[in-house]
Amino acid sequence: MYASMHEGHFLYEEVMIIFRADGNDKIGAGHVMRCLNMAEQYIDEGIEVLFLTADESFSQRIAEAGCNHIILNSGYNNMIEEIEQIESIVDEYNPTMFIVDCECQ
Repeated sequence: MYASMHEGHFLYEEVMIIFRADGNDKIGAGHVMRCLNMAEQYIDEGIEVLFLTADESFSQRIAEAGCNHIILNSGYNNMIEEIEQIESIVDEYNPTMFIVDCECQ
């Protein structure tokens, strides 16, 4: 939850951030680790974080950071195939921000 001051009153709003990142033996860990670094800062501020990944490669590390996680069961290098699934997740969770760190071709 995030509070801001408006005309002398606190306004509270739910803040939720979705990260879409992958890491594996082909692309390394940088994408996920950068996002986890940001996610941990947001979690410390009480903001809900959800990770989307193509596979379970970093599931344990994501869970250790306190993040929710959805495995898309897709190819890390073909995000086009995920569009419908991601649209559905965005509709369900209504995130404040959607951050993508990917290996794009």
